[in-house]
Amino acid sequence: ETLATSAIALAALVILGWGFYRARPFGQLGILAWLQSVALMLPWLAFFVLFAAGIYLNLAGILLVLALSTGLYILLGNRLRAAARGLPARPEDVLALPQQRLDHAGSRLGSALQRNVSGHERRFAAVSARLSEGLLKRVIERRHDRLTAFADRFEPAMGRRLDHDRVRLAALSRALAGLNPKTPKPGFARVESEDGTMIATAAALQPGQAVRLTFADGSRGARIEGNEGVPPPRKAPASAPRPGSPPPGQGDLF
Repeated sequence: ETLATSAIALAALVILGWGFYRARPFGQLGILAWLQSVALMLPWLAFFVLFAAGIYLNLAGILLVLALSTGLYILLGNRLRAAARGLPARPEDVLALPQQRLDHAGSRLGSALQRNVSGHERRFAAVSARLSEGLLKRVIERRHDRLTAFADRFEPAMGRRLDHDRVRLAALSRALAGLNPKTPKPGFARVESEDGTMIATAAALQPGQAVRLTFADGSRGARIEGNEGVPPPRKAPASAPRPGSPPPGQGDLF
C-alpha cells in the first residue's frame, strides 16, 4: 500500500513538472494556465493524501476544499483573461511587428552591401593604378641597374682579394718549405746516421761513427773524429752548508 501511494504521488509530481516545463516558454500566459491545472488537481491530491494517511473528511470538509479549489481556479482564469486582452486579436498581428523589423533590416542590408562593394571597387581601382605595367617595368629596371652596379664593383674587388690571397699563400708555402727538416736552408745541414735517423745533438755521436750530412743541394758522407766539443756532464749544484753552532768565544746575535 505504501509503495502504491508513493508511486501515485511521484506520478502526480512528474505530471505537474512536465506541465510547468511545457508552459514556461509561453511566459505569463503559460504559467497561469499551468496554475489552473494545478488548482483542478489539488483537491484530488489532498483527498488522496489524507485518505492514505487515514484521515477522512466529512461532507463539510470536502465542500470547503472544492470551494477553495474552485475559487482559485476562477481567480487564475480572470487573471489569464486580463493578460490575454493585451494580445492582438489575429495571429497575423502578432507577427506584423517582427515582420516589419525584418523587412527594414533587409532593406538596410542590401544598401550596405552595395556600399561595401563600391568601396572595394574603388580600392581595387587605386591598387590597379599603382600596379600598372609601366610602373612594374620601372621597378625592374631600377633593380637591374642596382644589380649591375653591384656586379661592377664586386668583380674588381674580388680579383684584388684573390691576388692578395694568392701572394699570401705563396709566401706561406715558401715559409713552410723552409721549415721542412728534409730540405735544409742554404748554409745548414742535417746530420743522419747510416740508417737515415736524424741526429739532433752532439752527445748522440760516437768517435769514428759514419754519418751523412744532407744539404739543400745534396748529401755527403762523413765520419766523426775525436770527442772534442762534447759538453761535459753537468754536475748537480752543491747544497749550501747549514749554519752550525758558533765557535767558542763568539757571541750569538740572537
